[in-house]
Amino acid sequence: MAMVEVNTGDLIGPALDWVMATIEELPIRHDPMAFGNTFNGGYWVWDDKPNGAMHLMIRPPAPTTPSREISSYYSPSTQWAQLGPLRDKYRVHICPIIYNDQQWDEAWVDAPVKAASVYGPTAPIAVCRAIALHKHGPRVSIPNSLFQQMTAAGGIQ
Repeated sequence: MAMVEVNTGDLIGPALDWVMATIEELPIRHDPMAFGNTFNGGYWVWDDKPNGAMHLMIRPPAPTTPSREISSYYSPSTQWAQLGPLRDKYRVHICPIIYNDQQWDEAWVDAPVKAASVYGPTAPIAVCRAIALHKHGPRVSIPNSLFQQMTAAGGIQ
């Protein structure tokens, strides 16, 4: 798998969720059911154990989608139900700020050394970036396919 190194503070969307899954050591598979280049193709959290988790790792559909369908996605960068336990586990602090004339959220992790802050357009994104910074530092490697999605969506700032 071809990997690309990116700034942790630029992570967004499926690339950010992929990094979170790797931090939590979740079993990740690429296209385990051979959907190819379709909506369901891509990275999954895929546990082969009986009754193991199987969650597509993409951004959930529009908020009008019933919550039972949204819960089938692994996306801590958009779902507080998945992110809340991680925020508590890593002791992330969040503060709304004005950054470049826009409201953003600043997040940082309590660390034994000086904590670094990261920003995000939403609090969940800022929290995920703070955890990624804490675990990986200012740069992280992600699959090239996720990098391509991230740049196409305008994730690189």
